[in-house]
Amino acid sequence: MAKIKVGYTPNNRADVVKSGVLKAVLSNISKQGVPFFYFECHSGEGRYEKSLGCFYDGSAFQARDILKRVTSLDPEMVLHEIKKNPRAELVKNTDGWPSLTVGSDWTKDVNKYLPKMDNNGLVFSDPTFFEDHRPILERAPEILATGIPMMVYLPEGVGVNNKNGQFEFRGKTYTKRELADATFRLLDDKKPEDNALIEVCYPACGGALERIDHFYLVVPRDVSKQVKQESLEAALAGEPQRGKEAKKRYKGLVKVIEGS
Repeated sequence: MAKIKVGYTPNNRADVVKSGVLKAVLSNISKQGVPFFYFECHSGEGRYEKSLGCFYDGSAFQARDILKRVTSLDPEMVLHEIKKNPRAELVKNTDGWPSLTVGSDWTKDVNKYLPKMDNNGLVFSDPTFFEDHRPILERAPEILATGIPMMVYLPEGVGVNNKNGQFEFRGKTYTKRELADATFRLLDDKKPEDNALIEVCYPACGGALERIDHFYLVVPRDVSKQVKQESLEAALAGEPQRGKEAKKRYKGLVKVIEGS
């Protein structure tokens, strides 16, 4: 079991919101007795040991628990971690799970899994750096064409490697805010007509490190209202525990936006 990585605090504000949004999505798009396909692009170790005998479950573990509870079935799960050592830990931590595949580079696997994707599933992209977000922008159109719901996480601070904080994508230069807007437009344009797009924005950090994080949720229209409400509640649950002004500022920056 891997020790928690340096600089990462489990169950931080971003984790609290992520867990709530993931629950909002999965509990509304899965159905009792219906097999579910879960494809995750960036799984990390899956589970972390915070201290002796005390563990924090990552998104794959959370998703499995939610899906087993809702569907009463073991979901088919395809998890990916491109880094060798975390991937080895992921394999250990998920040992014994039925219907599980652990891979390295999701971009090399996705084509063979496209036939398995339909509205009874989820593709979840949770990158740390911009270069890991770029592939989901490139592959989103063909993934969305299958009808599968998507959950895409984008922190505005991803991989800022130059002083201007700008990124190149398909011959254009984007600021962090412009990249978030471009992600929204792409998903909104390429999603099927019977799916809705919901964007959840919230401040993930405070003080000098403050940044805005985004979740983009492509879900069936018939559950979008409930997903939107529960996602808003999840974002508000990340509110700072101290300081009236901090809480007020936090709530003022939380937004839930719908696409066309």
